[in-house]
Amino acid sequence: MRRRHDRRTSPSIDLTPLLDVIFILLFSVMMTNGSANDKRAAELDARERNISQNEQEAENAKSEYENMTETVGHIAEYVYIVSVSAFVDDTDVSKRTIKITSVEETGEETETYELVGADTEAYKKMSDYLEQYINDHKDSPVILALNPDDDKILYRDEREITEILMGLMEEYGNVSVKGNIGDHE
Repeated sequence: MRRRHDRRTSPSIDLTPLLDVIFILLFSVMMTNGSANDKRAAELDARERNISQNEQEAENAKSEYENMTETVGHIAEYVYIVSVSAFVDDTDVSKRTIKITSVEETGEETETYELVGADTEAYKKMSDYLEQYINDHKDSPVILALNPDDDKILYRDEREITEILMGLMEEYGNVSVKGNIGDHE
């Protein structure tokens, strides 16, 4: 006789291998998450050290800047700096200006000379002013700096002023010329 399967009972499924796989996956996720946390902690530590180092560098730079500022203040008592600028008027290229700025203990002093066309009288006035300034400070170094705003100077003005400054440097032992001095160095 044939055996009949009882349809009321179903075959059993063994879930043990599935549970093993789930536990292995859970274990690997926990390990990955733990190493990611360790990595984040290490990155935060490195950032904190970097921030501390940057703060220290900023503090050192601030201290160095304060020392330089103090030194520049003391240098201004012994070294005299005169800035000579020449620039052309944006609206009329025939009008040019020579500006001489010197910083004294009593404050900033400025002389301005207007050049129109081929006028050479302003060059003479500028030269006389600088010569008088150098004579007034003959016991101290005098630095003549040419044209900090280089893009607004005409070539002919630059050449003429450079010749004047170089002549003063050759004539007086306490004068140095710094800045844009063309081919006359």
